[in-house]
Amino acid sequence: MCYPNNNVSFLLADIFNLPMKKKGVSAILGCFILSHIPFQDFDIFLNQTNNLVPKGGKVIFVDNLFIGQPINDKDEFGNLYQTRRLNDGKNYKIIKNYLSEEFFLSKLSGVAKILNYRQLERTWILMYEIL
Repeated sequence: MCYPNNNVSFLLADIFNLPMKKKGVSAILGCFILSHIPFQDFDIFLNQTNNLVPKGGKVIFVDNLFIGQPINDKDEFGNLYQTRRLNDGKNYKIIKNYLSEEFFLSKLSGVAKILNYRQLERTWILMYEIL
């Protein structure tokens, strides 16, 4: 892909150990990742993510709504689990938490201003600005 202004970067990295300096990016976009972060690690992830963006910077997340997918298990932290079958026939147990607008209102209170939360047919989109 070509970005003529050279102002877009893509990075493959561990989300809990991103190789960027504090306040080093103007915006972050994360798609279909939040639902796989364990609740017990969520505050750490959110804090690290928000610290990468300066005051006034934007963060956008997109993820799935719960639309009747079978839940196979739940742990002591409230994490939900689903079984996924890959093309090779192997089954994997994955964390799949479904997050609500209320969840984000509580997690971002005093840290960010929610600019938009929208539910679509199968997904939600959240955009917020760092305070």
